[in-house]
Amino acid sequence: MSSQDMSMIDLLQLEKHQLSRVNKNVLVNCIIAFKTVLGELQQKLDDITRELAALKRKIASPQSTFNRKLSLMQDQIDKQTEVIDRQHSFLEVIERRERETKLIVLGVPDEGESLAGDNGHDMEKLSKIWSELDEPFHIESCWRLGRSEGGGKEAK
Repeated sequence: MSSQDMSMIDLLQLEKHQLSRVNKNVLVNCIIAFKTVLGELQQKLDDITRELAALKRKIASPQSTFNRKLSLMQDQIDKQTEVIDRQHSFLEVIERRERETKLIVLGVPDEGESLAGDNGHDMEKLSKIWSELDEPFHIESCWRLGRSEGGGKEAK
C-alpha cells in the first residue's frame, strides 16, 4: 500500500471515529434535552394534578356546606313540626274542655215572650230556668243561637 492509500485509510477511519464521536455527542445532547423536556412535562403534570385536587376540594366544600345546612334546616323543620303537633293536641284538649262546659238549652222564650219573674233578658230567663232545677250553677255568659222569631237580632 502506498502512503497515500494509507492516509486515505487513516482518513476514513478518522472520519468514522469522528462521526461516531459526533453521533455520540448528538445522542448525548438529545438525551440531555429529553431529560429536560421530561422534567418540564413532569412539573406541568404535577401542577395540573394539584390544580385538579384544589378544584375537587372547592367543589366538595360547597356541597358539604349545602348538605350540612340542609340537614340543620331539616332538624329545625322536624322540631317545629313536633311543636305544632303538641300545640294542636293541646288546643284539641282545651276545645274539648270548653265544649264540656257549654250547655245548650232549648225552648227558652224569645224576646217578646217572658217567663214569670223575669224582665225579658236571656240571662235572667236562664237563671230562672236553672233555679227551678235546684242545681248550683253559675252562668258567666249566654248567647242566643239563630234569629229570634220576632225577626230581631241575636240577643246577649
